[in-house]
Amino acid sequence: MLAFFGMPDGATLLAGLAAMAAIAGVLAWQRRRAIEVSFARLLERDPRWQATMTPCGYDAHALADRFAPTAAGDRRYGVEHAIEGPLEVEIGGETVTYRASCFRWWSERARTSGSYRQRRTSYATERQLVVLIELPAPLPVPIRVGPESVLGRVGLTRAGEQLESSEFNRRFRVEGEDPQLIVQLLDARLQQELVERFQGRSVELAGPLLAIGGDPDHRDESLAGHIGHLPAAAVDARRLLDHIPDQFWRAIGVGPTA
Repeated sequence: MLAFFGMPDGATLLAGLAAMAAIAGVLAWQRRRAIEVSFARLLERDPRWQATMTPCGYDAHALADRFAPTAAGDRRYGVEHAIEGPLEVEIGGETVTYRASCFRWWSERARTSGSYRQRRTSYATERQLVVLIELPAPLPVPIRVGPESVLGRVGLTRAGEQLESSEFNRRFRVEGEDPQLIVQLLDARLQQELVERFQGRSVELAGPLLAIGGDPDHRDESLAGHIGHLPAAAVDARRLLDHIPDQFWRAIGVGPTA
């Protein structure tokens, strides 16, 4: 009777749901296939860049919770679609080659639902684009530059002078145990670069590594999905390194500028 009045009976409803599930499955397979084809195409462009599962020599276990964009989450985590190769940057009039990796980090976050007596836990996968760069010398203490809260904060000062532009101060929070080293890093030129290209993203320097988290504001449209962000992330990483002032490299004892 229900089907007669225009409402589907059980069999019709199940058939419709099965058809929708089949279509969704085909579309998901096509997306995965496009991603894999684009990843292979990206690697074919430049033989210096290779696929890896250990960015800059670090496996997923070593990277988990090491930086903000490589959070371990609440269950599983890992690296996917990672490429590794050289980044060449001019420092102090000399060309320095960095070892760099671009990849997507994934982790699972727990979500609870239901009543107090009948709580159910499910897991949602979160993903973050990451660039990892091996620095020419390790930092004595870490420096973290990340998105600022809505309220902002008071900027760093030296001899009563404001070092950060008001726009930078509104957009970013800087954390570190060595104020002098932070001052040597964040000159006006680097601050402007961060404001123009890295809003909403994180930049962390710790030990021998620099990590950049977040999607670039541009991409390679010839590559599907997040693969199109990998070469763009490498371009941004090279620009960021180019904007790090020589005084910072001298402070950590890098040869070309010492």
